Amino acid sequence: MFKTINGSPPPIDNQQIGSAEETGKPNSKINETVILSFTDIRDKNEYQFILAKDTNYWMSQNLNFLSNLKINLRPDGEKPIDTLGEFYNWDQAMKACPSGWRLPTLEEFQKFAFSYGGYDYGALKVGNSSDSYTALIQNGSAGFNANLAGFLYHGEFTNLSATGIYWTSTEAEKGLSDFREQAYAFHFDKIEEKLSVYPDDKKLGFSCRCIKE
Repeated sequence: MFKTINGSPPPIDNQQIGSAEETGKPNSKINETVILSFTDIRDKNEYQFILAKDTNYWMSQNLNFLSNLKINLRPDGEKPIDTLGEFYNWDQAMKACPSGWRLPTLEEFQKFAFSYGGYDYGALKVGNSSDSYTALIQNGSAGFNANLAGFLYHGEFTNLSATGIYWTSTEAEKGLSDFREQAYAFHFDKIEEKLSVYPDDKKLGFSCRCIKE
């Protein structure tokens, strides 16, 4: 069922996939990362996914399930979601993953990022965020292929090719009044070439990567 390079990956429970066809089909490999794929039966979109260093299965393409967010086209008329996935506010993101998959928690994304180098958490530097940025970005050694897809800021599309932002399922601390309507997201920053995490407004439109349950 799997093509492996170093040892055997943890088994995938086909019964939990639910909305996937041909789960675990090996496609290729990048360095020592095995690339597999499944099909979301809701809309027949096919997604690649990887067994990452943290031993979890992560989608290696942005989720593209229709979100109903209204995208304002750029002046040249290009609709960026056609190739870079959909954008979701946090409430939508919590419901968007295929059955058997879900948004990662903050802790899961932290462990994932640290396994490839590190991340910045406010003023705290955990490991090396430049190393993880380089490994996890499009065509990086990890095979995760994070897209600098930009994001939606109150309906306006911005920052294409400069920023890629991914929701986690973790809400910001409710005891902090400024964070009541925020949730944590990971930011890939091309200018500073680093990966960082901090809370963002739940109403903004960010990209999604799902993790296998």
